[in-house]
Amino acid sequence: MVRVRAGNGGHGCVAFRREARVPKGGPDGGDGGNGGRVIVRVKPGLVSFGHSTARSRIAAEHGEPGMPSCKSGRNGKDRIIPVPEGTAVYRLENGTEHLIGDLTDPSQSLILAKAGTGGKGNARFKSATNQTPVEFTQGTKGEEIEIRLVLRLKSDVCLLGYPNSGHSRLLECLTGSSQKVTGYPFSTHTPRMAFLSLSHGHRILLLDLPSLGKGASQGGGLGSRFLRHAERSRILLLVLSLEGNGEEQLEVLLDELKSYSEDLMKKKNLVVANKIDLPGASKEWKNLAVAASKQGLFPLGVSCESGQGIEELKEKLCRELGCNR
Repeated sequence: MVRVRAGNGGHGCVAFRREARVPKGGPDGGDGGNGGRVIVRVKPGLVSFGHSTARSRIAAEHGEPGMPSCKSGRNGKDRIIPVPEGTAVYRLENGTEHLIGDLTDPSQSLILAKAGTGGKGNARFKSATNQTPVEFTQGTKGEEIEIRLVLRLKSDVCLLGYPNSGHSRLLECLTGSSQKVTGYPFSTHTPRMAFLSLSHGHRILLLDLPSLGKGASQGGGLGSRFLRHAERSRILLLVLSLEGNGEEQLEVLLDELKSYSEDLMKKKNLVVANKIDLPGASKEWKNLAVAASKQGLFPLGVSCESGQGIEELKEKLCRELGCNR
């Protein structure tokens, strides 16, 4: 949760013209400047909030007070909070949350806190009946609210892998992205995004989430914190390892997706059986194929080490997304 505050408006000025040979100069107090606004703005390429919301309070500048010689005070600078595409902004009031904006477009921005307006100087109050006014107005206060930012990354394909299934390695094989890949379960700690570039100019955006194990939908493991990102993917790519019991892995993943959200089950699900080149993988492959067919799924066997099935997987993703239309 972050408290954001727009800048206050500067006060109007009370002043009178004072020059040589002008003994009765009129009022010349200037207006105060407007305060700065607090704005969230999509920054293309961001995949996390980073340091944008590291502080518990974010404030814009106050407007400066008016000055003599009818000079207005400087307006306060806006405070821009850069956020990734797919950020939802909630306002917190009396323990409840209200959605005030969903930034799903790379050109979107949203004013979170409205700025205070500058006050009027005494020059504004001069009239035929009041040649020397001392009236002025104070600047108004900027709006202050408490917000919560929730990120749901947008992608074409979301890789959801069982622990140690090699889903991060698969992302590298498909996209050529360079990243550190370990052989340990739960080695992916943050979402990773990369483009799969196709020969005819199309690009597919892939999102790799931390591993999902049993109990992820209820908060178990790292993956539970990132399942919300799958909601904005067009295709879910379920990555299993033939090193273990593929049938059991598939059952766990489908149960976790269903427990988290029924909407995830309505998306197009594709199953990839990784490490098909390992000795003894053929038996697990047959068992998995039978179990998956009962769910209306037809797995594709791949190997990042030998390259088996990788091109077929690229072509399948292209067909499903309509890239060759």
